[in-house]
Amino acid sequence: VHLNTDLSSTVAALWAAVITRRPIVAHIRLTRTPTVFERLFGRLPDCLIMLTHHARTYYQRFWPTQRIEVVYNAVDHRYVAQRAVDRLRESLGLSPSARLIGLVARCVPGKGYEEFIRAAQLVHTRHPEAQFLLVGNGPGGDPAYEASLCALGQQLGLNGTLVWAGWREAAEVFPSLEVAVQATSTFPEGSSRVLIEAMAFGIPVVANVHARPVSDPEE
Repeated sequence: VHLNTDLSSTVAALWAAVITRRPIVAHIRLTRTPTVFERLFGRLPDCLIMLTHHARTYYQRFWPTQRIEVVYNAVDHRYVAQRAVDRLRESLGLSPSARLIGLVARCVPGKGYEEFIRAAQLVHTRHPEAQFLLVGNGPGGDPAYEASLCALGQQLGLNGTLVWAGWREAAEVFPSLEVAVQATSTFPEGSSRVLIEAMAFGIPVVANVHARPVSDPEE
């Protein structure tokens, strides 16, 4: 049984595997202090997969070291080669010459949307031809947060410069970008797949990378 993401959201599958005596593999995609519940039940999987060696070292104090393995996120290069066609501009009604800078992330606090929009204002003053693509808003996000971001864009005078693209396939987005941005601030990213996808498509990346995960409030 493969538990994908964090232990808190996979309790049903975890118990089903334990009851039916099936092997359990838990993919831990966030690097953050586990809850008391997760510290206890993290001892049940036969294997805990981390995305980075940093995460492996961090989680060793909570779970048996011998059960922790590192498996990097990956992108199938054949998928990239076959799908790298710029179709996004036409679907969004953008000029073929538009210079697109993109943020690809679920629209929730901590994913860097506000930081990206404020940076867009600074870039726009020097490069008015640039447009800023926000991919990942809509279903699965935080509607109130998204509304506040739209208001911020208007307040900063970015009407017509910010492009809200909703959910898109990576192969649809990255061939259109000149620069991909990861501006994560407080969200406990383990190792963002967006960065790997962007680099696989040969797109330059600007990223905010934290030196350590979100801390335990008791520390």
